Amino acid sequence: MSALAPIAGKLQKYLRLLGSNQDGEVLAAARALIRTLENNGADIHILADAIVQPSGFSEAENSITPVMNAGASTPAVQPKTARCFAASTSMTNPPGTKSRANAPPIQPG
Repeated sequence: MSALAPIAGKLQKYLRLLGSNQDGEVLAAARALIRTLENNGADIHILADAIVQPSGFSEAENSITPVMNAGASTPAVQPKTARCFAASTSMTNPPGTKSRANAPPIQPG
């Protein structure tokens, strides 16, 4: 879970107040935003990173997905391109076709 998730409601309120036409409200919102972040172990840089990477993962972490190997206790890593390919393929046969699961192996020729 993102470090910002528990304070998301407050952050949303303060960010909206930054758009006020009252200078005092804008300054108070900016100070409250920074104070709220610091009180929760975050800073403006973490907030900015969360806007760019809303999943809470870094760019490097977003490029891979953990995949559990059969019987393995630790996840393997699958590249994002493989995830896209896997999502675009189907594990079932097209309608009107038979399963090839029991087909004889292809002999090299």
